[in-house]
Amino acid sequence: CSCDWSSDVCSSDLRLLNVRIFSESGRLIRDLMNNSLAGNEGVIVWDGNDDSGFPAISGRYVLFAETLSLKGEVRRYKRGCGIE
Repeated sequence: CSCDWSSDVCSSDLRLLNVRIFSESGRLIRDLMNNSLAGNEGVIVWDGNDDSGFPAISGRYVLFAETLSLKGEVRRYKRGCGIE
């Protein structure tokens, strides 16, 4: 599963990026990125595994991204994603 967020999370400012994946019921499935430097491509790819390395079951998921600039500005984004 991948999402293109180049228009949202990419900028010339240095930003830290957090990405978490939740089930439809709100359970945390994967803490994908934690205070990683945001690149300039804006594509986030999830391999479909949970935090334990096991494949997640088929269904709908929510990818939640949060960026933090060095100025303290926080931006939050949500995208839907599905696994068949």
